[in-house]
Amino acid sequence: SVESIATHNIITLPANSFVTEGYVVVTTSCTSGGSATAKWGTGSKDYSGVIPVANLAANDVVKLQIMDYEDTDGGACYSTSADTFDMTVATAAFTAGAMYVMINIVELVGE
Repeated sequence: SVESIATHNIITLPANSFVTEGYVVVTTSCTSGGSATAKWGTGSKDYSGVIPVANLAANDVVKLQIMDYEDTDGGACYSTSADTFDMTVATAAFTAGAMYVMINIVELVGE
């Protein structure tokens, strides 16, 4: 469960791989007793900005992507070591909500 304020590991990425893109599909509206926010990414790379709880309503879709290389979040997203893909909850805990997180992982097996 990922409602508490923390960084929550969604999946462990194998070494020599990276996430190309993904989607978060909200199936039940998220709520909070405060101003909860969520962000997705790896330990070194953001795949979304900070999303406020009000923008995580039923049927909302958040596209997860590596930023363009000119962006401040551009740069290396590929790692020769295992990494995690995470959801970071901040500011306040979520009190309700449900979502699916789908990511596309490319594993460079020739490395």
